[in-house]
Amino acid sequence: MNKKPGSNKIKIKKYTNKFPYNNLINRIAILLVVIFIEGGKKMGKITALLLAVLGGISTSMQPPVNSALSRFIGSLESAFVSFMVGALSLLVLVLLFGKGDLSKLNQAPLYLLSGGLLGVVMVTVSILAVGKIGATGLMAAVFIGQIIGAIIIDSLGLFGMPKQGLNWQRLVGLIILFIGTKLVLTKK
Repeated sequence: MNKKPGSNKIKIKKYTNKFPYNNLINRIAILLVVIFIEGGKKMGKITALLLAVLGGISTSMQPPVNSALSRFIGSLESAFVSFMVGALSLLVLVLLFGKGDLSKLNQAPLYLLSGGLLGVVMVTVSILAVGKIGATGLMAAVFIGQIIGAIIIDSLGLFGMPKQGLNWQRLVGLIILFIGTKLVLTKK
Protein backbone atom coordinates (compact mmCIF):
# COMPACT_ATOMS: atom_id res chain seq x y z
CA MET A 1 0.00 0.00 0.00
CA ASN A 2 1.41 3.38 -1.02
CA LYS A 3 1.07 6.17 1.53
CA LYS A 4 1.68 9.79 0.81
CA PRO A 5 4.35 11.44 2.95
CA GLY A 6 2.81 13.27 5.90
CA SER A 7 -0.53 11.40 5.70
CA ASN A 8 -0.17 10.26 9.33
CA LYS A 9 0.08 13.88 10.46
CA ILE A 10 -3.34 14.61 9.02
CA LYS A 11 -4.91 11.69 10.91
CA ILE A 12 -3.24 12.71 14.16
CA LYS A 13 -4.34 16.32 13.72
CA LYS A 14 -7.94 15.22 13.04
CA TYR A 15 -7.91 13.07 16.18
CA THR A 16 -6.48 15.76 18.45
CA ASN A 17 -8.89 18.36 17.09
CA LYS A 18 -11.79 16.27 18.42
CA PHE A 19 -10.79 17.40 21.90
CA PRO A 20 -10.71 21.21 21.85
CA TYR A 21 -8.83 21.59 25.16
CA ASN A 22 -5.95 19.25 24.30
CA ASN A 23 -3.46 22.10 23.87
CA LEU A 24 -4.66 23.81 27.07
CA ILE A 25 -4.30 20.61 29.11
CA ASN A 26 -0.78 20.09 27.73
CA ARG A 27 0.15 23.63 28.76
CA ILE A 28 -1.31 23.14 32.24
CA ALA A 29 0.64 19.88 32.60
CA ILE A 30 3.89 21.60 31.58
CA LEU A 31 3.18 24.44 34.02
CA LEU A 32 2.57 21.96 36.84
CA VAL A 33 5.84 20.15 36.11
CA VAL A 34 7.70 23.48 36.23
CA ILE A 35 5.98 24.29 39.53
CA PHE A 36 6.96 20.92 41.01
CA ILE A 37 10.55 21.41 39.87
CA GLU A 38 10.59 24.85 41.50
CA GLY A 39 8.74 23.48 44.55
CA GLY A 40 11.88 23.43 46.69
CA LYS A 41 12.02 27.21 46.60
CA LYS A 42 9.87 29.35 48.85
CA MET A 43 6.47 30.02 47.31
CA GLY A 44 5.06 33.52 47.62
CA LYS A 45 1.42 34.49 48.09
CA ILE A 46 0.96 35.56 44.47
CA THR A 47 2.27 32.21 43.21
CA ALA A 48 0.01 30.40 45.67
CA LEU A 49 -3.01 32.43 44.48
CA LEU A 50 -2.19 31.75 40.83
CA LEU A 51 -1.88 28.05 41.61
CA ALA A 52 -5.25 28.14 43.36
CA VAL A 53 -6.81 29.78 40.27
CA LEU A 54 -5.19 27.12 38.08
CA GLY A 55 -6.58 24.46 40.39
CA GLY A 56 -10.01 26.07 40.09
CA ILE A 57 -9.81 26.06 36.30
CA SER A 58 -8.81 22.39 36.38
CA THR A 59 -11.66 21.64 38.77
CA SER A 60 -14.16 23.31 36.43
CA MET A 61 -12.89 21.32 33.44
CA GLN A 62 -12.86 17.91 35.13
CA PRO A 63 -16.65 17.29 35.45
CA PRO A 64 -17.53 18.06 31.80
CA VAL A 65 -14.60 15.96 30.57
CA ASN A 66 -15.56 13.06 32.87
CA SER A 67 -19.23 13.43 31.92
CA ALA A 68 -18.35 13.28 28.22
CA LEU A 69 -16.28 10.14 28.88
CA SER A 70 -19.21 8.64 30.81
CA ARG A 71 -21.34 8.74 27.65
CA PHE A 72 -18.90 6.21 26.18
CA ILE A 73 -18.13 3.99 29.17
CA GLY A 74 -20.61 4.79 31.99
CA SER A 75 -20.60 7.11 35.02
CA LEU A 76 -18.82 4.96 37.60
CA GLU A 77 -16.43 3.68 34.95
CA SER A 78 -15.60 7.28 34.02
CA ALA A 79 -14.89 8.10 37.67
CA PHE A 80 -12.66 5.02 37.89
CA VAL A 81 -10.70 6.01 34.78
CA SER A 82 -10.37 9.57 36.11
CA PHE A 83 -8.87 8.29 39.36
CA MET A 84 -6.68 5.75 37.57
CA VAL A 85 -5.18 8.42 35.30
CA GLY A 86 -4.80 10.74 38.29
CA ALA A 87 -3.14 8.03 40.40
CA LEU A 88 -0.69 7.16 37.62
CA SER A 89 0.09 10.85 37.10
CA LEU A 90 0.70 11.31 40.82
CA LEU A 91 2.91 8.23 40.88
CA VAL A 92 5.13 9.79 38.22
CA LEU A 93 5.24 13.09 40.15
CA VAL A 94 6.07 11.32 43.42
CA LEU A 95 8.84 9.33 41.75
CA LEU A 96 10.30 12.40 40.07
CA PHE A 97 9.75 15.13 42.65
CA GLY A 98 8.55 13.53 45.88
CA LYS A 99 10.35 14.63 49.04
CA GLY A 100 8.19 12.86 51.63
CA ASP A 101 8.38 9.38 53.11
CA LEU A 102 5.58 6.96 52.18
CA SER A 103 6.99 4.38 54.61
CA LYS A 104 5.52 6.49 57.43
CA LEU A 105 1.97 6.06 56.10
CA ASN A 106 1.22 3.46 58.78
CA GLN A 107 1.82 6.15 61.44
CA ALA A 108 -1.02 8.35 60.18
CA PRO A 109 -4.47 8.00 61.77
CA LEU A 110 -6.77 5.89 59.61
CA TYR A 111 -9.29 8.72 59.05
CA LEU A 112 -6.62 10.68 57.18
CA LEU A 113 -6.84 8.11 54.39
CA SER A 114 -10.42 9.23 53.69
CA GLY A 115 -9.22 11.91 51.25
CA GLY A 116 -9.39 9.44 48.37
CA LEU A 117 -12.92 8.44 49.33
CA LEU A 118 -13.94 12.11 49.50
CA GLY A 119 -12.45 12.54 46.02
CA VAL A 120 -14.54 9.62 44.76
CA VAL A 121 -17.67 11.33 46.11
CA MET A 122 -16.75 14.61 44.42
CA VAL A 123 -15.87 13.13 41.04
CA THR A 124 -18.87 10.77 40.91
CA VAL A 125 -21.36 13.43 42.03
CA SER A 126 -19.96 15.92 39.53
CA ILE A 127 -20.26 13.43 36.67
CA LEU A 128 -23.91 12.86 37.55
CA ALA A 129 -24.79 16.53 38.21
CA VAL A 130 -22.95 18.45 35.47
CA GLY A 131 -25.31 17.28 32.72
CA LYS A 132 -28.31 18.56 34.69
CA ILE A 133 -27.06 21.93 35.98
CA GLY A 134 -24.13 22.70 33.66
CA ALA A 135 -20.49 23.38 34.50
CA THR A 136 -21.16 26.85 35.93
CA GLY A 137 -24.04 25.67 38.12
CA LEU A 138 -21.99 22.70 39.32
CA MET A 139 -18.99 24.85 40.20
CA ALA A 140 -21.20 27.38 42.01
CA ALA A 141 -22.83 24.61 44.06
CA VAL A 142 -19.46 22.94 44.72
CA PHE A 143 -18.01 26.26 45.82
CA ILE A 144 -20.86 26.78 48.30
CA GLY A 145 -20.29 23.26 49.62
CA GLN A 146 -16.58 23.95 49.95
CA ILE A 147 -17.20 27.19 51.82
CA ILE A 148 -19.70 25.54 54.17
CA GLY A 149 -17.25 22.70 54.80
CA ALA A 150 -14.36 25.13 55.31
CA ILE A 151 -16.39 27.21 57.78
CA ILE A 152 -17.19 24.07 59.79
CA ILE A 153 -13.56 22.93 59.70
CA ASP A 154 -12.29 26.37 60.73
CA SER A 155 -14.96 26.86 63.42
CA LEU A 156 -14.24 23.50 65.07
CA GLY A 157 -10.51 23.42 64.36
CA LEU A 158 -10.80 20.06 62.61
CA PHE A 159 -7.82 18.23 61.06
CA GLY A 160 -5.34 20.37 62.98
CA MET A 161 -6.55 23.67 61.53
CA PRO A 162 -6.46 26.71 63.83
CA LYS A 163 -9.93 27.64 65.15
CA GLN A 164 -11.53 30.60 63.39
CA GLY A 165 -15.04 31.45 64.48
CA LEU A 166 -17.92 32.32 62.20
CA ASN A 167 -18.19 36.11 62.12
CA TRP A 168 -20.75 38.31 60.43
CA GLN A 169 -18.48 38.96 57.40
CA ARG A 170 -18.24 35.25 56.66
CA LEU A 171 -21.97 34.83 57.14
CA VAL A 172 -22.74 37.70 54.73
CA GLY A 173 -20.27 36.22 52.23
CA LEU A 174 -22.03 32.85 52.45
CA ILE A 175 -25.43 34.49 51.88
CA ILE A 176 -24.06 36.31 48.82
CA LEU A 177 -22.73 33.00 47.48
CA PHE A 178 -26.17 31.40 47.91
CA ILE A 179 -27.78 34.31 46.05
CA GLY A 180 -25.13 34.09 43.30
CA THR A 181 -25.70 30.36 42.91
CA LYS A 182 -29.45 30.89 42.66
CA LEU A 183 -28.86 33.49 39.91
CA VAL A 184 -26.49 31.15 38.05
CA LEU A 185 -29.00 28.30 38.18
CA THR A 186 -32.01 30.46 37.18
CA LYS A 187 -33.05 29.79 33.61
CA LYS A 188 -34.19 32.66 31.41
